[in-house]
Amino acid sequence: MGETNAPPASGVRRRYRRNSGEGRFGIDREDSIEYLRFLMKNGTFLQAAIILSSTLNILAQTAGFSPSSMGQNGVLNVGAKDTYYDGSDGTLFTAVALPAGATRLQVRVTGGVITDSSDKLASADGLYANNQTPYNWTGTRFAGTYQGTPIGATTGIDPTLFGVFFSPSYSNTPLNSLNFRSDSGITPDPRTLATYSPAVNQPFYIGDGYNANNAFVNNSDSYVPLGSNQTFIIPAGASYLLLGIGADIQLSDNQNASNTNSAFVVHVFDDVGAGYATNASATTIYTAVEIDWQSQTNRFYQVQYVTSVNSNSWLNLGDPILGNGSTNRLFDSILGQPRKFYRVLTFN
Repeated sequence: MGETNAPPASGVRRRYRRNSGEGRFGIDREDSIEYLRFLMKNGTFLQAAIILSSTLNILAQTAGFSPSSMGQNGVLNVGAKDTYYDGSDGTLFTAVALPAGATRLQVRVTGGVITDSSDKLASADGLYANNQTPYNWTGTRFAGTYQGTPIGATTGIDPTLFGVFFSPSYSNTPLNSLNFRSDSGITPDPRTLATYSPAVNQPFYIGDGYNANNAFVNNSDSYVPLGSNQTFIIPAGASYLLLGIGADIQLSDNQNASNTNSAFVVHVFDDVGAGYATNASATTIYTAVEIDWQSQTNRFYQVQYVTSVNSNSWLNLGDPILGNGSTNRLFDSILGQPRKFYRVLTFN
């Protein structure tokens, strides 16, 4: 098959080679960057190779964060018409319970939304591919409630992803969101903060979860936005997370990208982590990688790994996984392992 040049990302050119006759991808060049992923599909044969070293983390969040128990393996789906306001022309997002003991979240958001008749997709940060902003709105609130409980108003870009740390028992007047419009003129830009500490039932900006205002690139779930992870502090008293296109004043004309079931796919990480125990007497940092691939129904997939690129002694990572016709995902702890390579085999 020869060599395949992957498109540059983050200003770094990467080259990948499939080794002849082995059905495996190797890395010609190792770059000191935060992530590296290359997926390739060739007929019924699917392979993914991922390299991890002390200077290379693949989809790993900031130290202390692990994949959350929220949703399905830490993944939440947000539709193009989803909102957290009663009385809208959209769809009310279903509240997701926050993990017990969690105090902070980080996210990685992929996908895009068509917010009007232009048929142009905008990123979770609310920007078209040309970096233009579709719309800015101030004080969106519809009925100002979620299932009858007061929610603050939202000011910002349509169709940016917003969130609410929600308490159904909250009875005071909630705070409105900060000004997250692209033309706010506020310095520093409220959309690029490292940390957010919203109050209960106060809408807050999520975007793609990274501190760069990223334009739409593609709707692939393997895309990792530019920038550094942003952290969202869960306020005391909140028990649920709400998500939606919070600033949009007209949701009925919104659309998901073609051939997708949701507009945004939200990968959630928290400081508790699914399946991880905490030790009060020591500081413990867990890291993990997420492996995902496009799958077909009625086919099985086996994830395997080795710790050396020159090794042919592949080990199975768990049991075979049945394809879901969309994107299958698997998390693997890389605690104490400086380097790992992965591949995905498929069979009937």
